[in-house]
Amino acid sequence: MNTNALQQELEKTQQQLQELREEYAQYAYIVSHDLRAPMRQMASFAELLRIRNQDTLDEDSLRFLDHILKSATKGQKLIEVLLDYSRIQTSDAPRGKLALSTCLNDACDQLREQHLMPDNATIESTALPALQGNASQLTRLCFELCRNALTYQPEGNTPKVQIDCESDAAQHTLLFTDNGTGIPAAQHTKIFKPLQRGGKHDDIDGYGMGLCFADAIARAHGGSVSLRDSNESGSTFAVTLPITAQTNAD
Repeated sequence: MNTNALQQELEKTQQQLQELREEYAQYAYIVSHDLRAPMRQMASFAELLRIRNQDTLDEDSLRFLDHILKSATKGQKLIEVLLDYSRIQTSDAPRGKLALSTCLNDACDQLREQHLMPDNATIESTALPALQGNASQLTRLCFELCRNALTYQPEGNTPKVQIDCESDAAQHTLLFTDNGTGIPAAQHTKIFKPLQRGGKHDDIDGYGMGLCFADAIARAHGGSVSLRDSNESGSTFAVTLPITAQTNAD
């Protein structure tokens, strides 16, 4: 098979993969959208039942109702997360020239506002470039990667995140390096899939969607996110972003 034929086959495979991703995103949107109403009704009726019968139900029954309410609320939040994810996969958000340093600063502000950044944590970066992209989405990408780094830390550790940049004529590569717990080798191929986590962290709130969001945003810009290195001293994630703006359809 000659070079042209190989290139055509590669482009065909990439197109098929993109179509499968879009089909999955559409499916996730439809399913999540249709589940919103019954989940909301479940929570509302459970709350109403608790209010009307608080003085007559025994302690066990009230505890059961609390479990129903908590599960319904968590289900509602998960549905919103999946809907948000499907929108990134299928929409062509407006693009323009932006400074990645601004996206990172905005992400850090959001982490502080949501009390997700410990007082002793540090997030530092070398000079970051400007490129074509969607500011809101790239801020979300920085937010998710930094939150992931700050969350999975050894007990008593001082969280540190360092962002560096490597560039060539075609793309920028952002390197997010942390001093966290690292990711088990068996999880390296799973962490970018929806509802997956790197290791056993049942005590940490969340849905296992942060890295999945970051990867979806990078792919929507014609780039990617990968795990470059991970051990007991921390992890390094590499984000590639093309210098020229691209869309989901490219």
